[in-house]
Amino acid sequence: MEWFGRGPHENYADRRHSAAFGRYAAHVTQDFFHYIMPQESNNRTGIKWLYLSDGNQKGLVIKANRTPLSMSAWPYTQDDLDKATHDYMLEARDFVTLNIDGIQMGVGGDDSWSLNSRPHAPYRIQPEPFSYSFTLKVMD
Repeated sequence: MEWFGRGPHENYADRRHSAAFGRYAAHVTQDFFHYIMPQESNNRTGIKWLYLSDGNQKGLVIKANRTPLSMSAWPYTQDDLDKATHDYMLEARDFVTLNIDGIQMGVGGDDSWSLNSRPHAPYRIQPEPFSYSFTLKVMD
């Protein structure tokens, strides 16, 4: 996986200041962050383009059309993450789940016992119309 956007580590709307813009590369199966309780991971923000390849120059390019995107790629399905109660229960698939988001809410977490655990207001998604677009190009 290669991308132009924020990185090299995972980052979110409210956790992006330590992630510089640049061109980065990572291996999808080695880059997934294994939280003890399996959950979505490895989001990147500010993505202008992302290239997933099989290592033989065959793959898929995703290009943001107007505004940068948030993207993540996992060697698991969402169902795999939902069903596993511990990370050792996950087995990498022979395909990749790719998430392409126009916007994603922040993770919050100032604490875990009050309303402060929610993302701060600027990092919440408001219920209003929103659109985004991207282009997919197969590389073979």
